[in-house]
Amino acid sequence: MLDSEANFLFSLNDVRKIKESPHSFWEMTRGYKPFRDFINRLFKDNGGLDGLTLNTFERLFSLALDPGLKRDIKGGQKGVPFLNRQGFISFLKKAIGLLAPDVKEGDFSLSNRNFVIFKFDLAGIGDLEEKEGDKRINDAARILNDLYKQLRLPTGYKLYSGRYGGDEFVVGLVGLQGVDTGVFITQANRLQETLQQKFKEKNQCQENEIPIKNGQIDKITLPEDETERKIFLAYLNRGIILNEEELEKEKERVGRDIEKLKQLIDDSIATNIYSKDNPTLVDKINYYKKYHPELYFPIISALKLDNPQLTLVHLEQYLSSGKQNGDLNITSLEKVIKFIENFLADPLLDRIVISRFDLFEHIKRGEFSQLFAFEVKLKEINDYFSLADGDKLIKELWRAIKDAIGEDNLSFFSIGRAGATIFLGLKKEVNIPQDKLDQIISKFKEIKSIKLPETTIDNFVGFYQDDQIDVNNPDEEVRKMFRRVDDSWFSLVCGFINIKDNFEQFKIKVKSFLKTPDVFEIKETIDLLVVYFFGKREERRIKSVIGYLSSRQEEFKDLFNFFQSYRN
Repeated sequence: MLDSEANFLFSLNDVRKIKESPHSFWEMTRGYKPFRDFINRLFKDNGGLDGLTLNTFERLFSLALDPGLKRDIKGGQKGVPFLNRQGFISFLKKAIGLLAPDVKEGDFSLSNRNFVIFKFDLAGIGDLEEKEGDKRINDAARILNDLYKQLRLPTGYKLYSGRYGGDEFVVGLVGLQGVDTGVFITQANRLQETLQQKFKEKNQCQENEIPIKNGQIDKITLPEDETERKIFLAYLNRGIILNEEELEKEKERVGRDIEKLKQLIDDSIATNIYSKDNPTLVDKINYYKKYHPELYFPIISALKLDNPQLTLVHLEQYLSSGKQNGDLNITSLEKVIKFIENFLADPLLDRIVISRFDLFEHIKRGEFSQLFAFEVKLKEINDYFSLADGDKLIKELWRAIKDAIGEDNLSFFSIGRAGATIFLGLKKEVNIPQDKLDQIISKFKEIKSIKLPETTIDNFVGFYQDDQIDVNNPDEEVRKMFRRVDDSWFSLVCGFINIKDNFEQFKIKVKSFLKTPDVFEIKETIDLLVVYFFGKREERRIKSVIGYLSSRQEEFKDLFNFFQSYRN
C-alpha cells in the first residue's frame, strides 16, 4: 500500500478537512503568496487550482526562496520573499537559455547572450549583534525587491535578485531575444547606477543606509574569450558565479589542457540525484516516495490535478508498472519534477537536501531522534587552490559519509548542507536496528580528515552528534549544532598543532608566511593551517581560536599563549 501521504490526499472530499487534521503536512503546505502568480501562470491550462493544491504548490515553489530571509525577525520585522542562491541561478539559467553542452563541440549553447550580473557584499554584518545583522540583510533584500518597480524596465527584460550566501547579494538583468544590444547596455548601466546609489561605501553612508564592502560592486558579463566563456558557463551551470579575478585564476589552472576543460564541463552536468541512468517518471516518483516524502505529496497532487478520476488502486498499479506514463496525463507532474530537479537538487551531493531553516522546522515538529553534522573549512581551499578543488572536497566528505551510512540506509536520514557543513537528521519514524545504527555512528566518528584530491594535505573534519533534541527550542538546537561542530574542528586542529614537532614547525612557517605571504606555498597540512589562521581572515580566525582555547588553557597553554601574544 502507499504511505499515509497519498492515502490522506485521496481521502479528502473537502479542502477544509486538512485544517482539522493533525497530519503534519499541513505545516508544510501553508500558503506562501509571492509565488502565487508564478504558479497560476505555470498551471493556467488547468483552469484554476483548488485551495489544497495551490497551498501545496506554494509551499513547494517557495523552497526557491532564501529560508533565512523569509523568516520574521524577533522584534516585529516581517520576513522578505527573496530568492536563494540556487533559485536565482536557476531563474537566470532559464532566462538566458543555458543548455547542456554539445558533446561534439564541448561548449554550451545560449539563447540570450545579453545579460549582466552584479555581485556585492554588505559591510560590517559580522560586527553587529545578530538581530541587527539580520535586520540589515532583510533591509537590503527589500531594496532589491523594489528595483523592478523603480527601474520600470520595458518589455523584453528579466530582472532577478537573490542572496548568494551570508552577506553577499546578486542582481541579474537579462535582455530577451529581440532586445537591441546597445539598448541593453544602457539599461544595464541604469541598473548599476541605481545599485551604487542604494549601496555605498561605508564612509559615504548616511544613517539607516546600507554600506557595501570596500564600496565594490562586481559587474560580471559573458566573457568573449572562448576558453573563459566555457569555464564561466561550466561554473554557472553548477551554481557558482565567477568574478573577473576568480575566472582568471580558473583559466590559469585549466590552461590549454583540453582534457581538464572537458572534465570541468562534464562535471558541471554530472548531477544525477536518482543514482540511475535514464530514470523513468515512475522511477523518479518512487525515489521521492522513499527518500523525500515531503516532496512526494506535491508530486501526487500534480498527478491528481491532471487526472481527477485517479484512484488509489490505479495509482498503485501505475507506480508498480515501471512504465513511463501509461494512460495518465503527466503535464503538471513533469512541471513539478522539473522544478525539483532544477531548483532543489544539490549539485555537489547529487541529491535533494534540506536547508538550515528546514532543519529548524523538522526539529520543531519532533521528526528527528538524533542529529549529526560534519564540517570542513573551505574558504582557504577556494582562495589558494581553486573553486573546483573546494567542490571536490565537499564531494569527498559526502562520499565518506555516504560510505559510512551505506546506500540502503540513506532513506533513514534527512540530509542537508550549509556551505561546508553537511548535517543529517535521523528520522524518528524509521525502525533502524540499534546494532546497525551503532555501526554507522562508529564509522561517522572515524571521519576525522579528508585529503584534498591529488595532494597529501589533510583537511580536518569536525563532527557533532546529539540524541537529546529539545523540540521546544529548535533555534538553539540549530545554533548549538553549528557551534559544537566548529568546536570539534578546533579540537582536532589544535591537537594536531600542539604536537611538539608540529608546533615548532608551525611557528617557523607562521614567521615565513608573515614575512613573504605572496610566495608562501601550501605543500603540507601545516601550511594550510598557517594560511587559515594568518591569511586574509586572520582577525576573525584568531579571535575564534582564542575563544576556543581560553577554557582549555591547561591542555593547550603554549598554543593559547602563542595566539594571544600575536593578537596583542
